[in-house]
Amino acid sequence: MKSDYMLYYSVQFSVTLGSTRRRPGTKWKRIGGLLKQIDSGPFGIVCGVNHHDIIFCRSGIVWGKLMGKNWRRVPGRLKHISCGEFGHWGVNKFHSIFFRLGVTHERPEGMNICALGIRGGR
Repeated sequence: MKSDYMLYYSVQFSVTLGSTRRRPGTKWKRIGGLLKQIDSGPFGIVCGVNHHDIIFCRSGIVWGKLMGKNWRRVPGRLKHISCGEFGHWGVNKFHSIFFRLGVTHERPEGMNICALGIRGGR
């Protein structure tokens, strides 16, 4: 197991209710999974890809369980994914760009994917 692919989660993040004051985490806790790239978007949305370009989204992220429950496999393959409020952006091994619609806290993997017909260059 390569340490480059181990996943860690920052713990001890605290929020004072009724205030915008936050204290960032100072420790890391390992969670299960092996990803080469990971991104977090709006609260409850965390996705990543492994070294085979298989896409995963973390499910069950709530205030009482910020690390979530498990990883859900998402159809398709990407070398990079970025989580956003309205959907996920991704790039495959051919540098084609994709957008996944229907992303919600309850369904972090989204519902539909559309190719944008844009091919990135080098």
